[in-house]
Amino acid sequence: MSGDLTSKEIKVRSRDEVSDLAGSFNEMSRSLRI
Repeated sequence: MSGDLTSKEIKVRSRDEVSDLAGSFNEMSRSLRI
């Protein structure tokens, strides 16, 4: 659904490019919820 910010955070387990992207996405979604 468009605009739905109630999704759960992505679990980050490693330290590679994909985990950096997931962490950035989590941070962005947290700041949009505030």
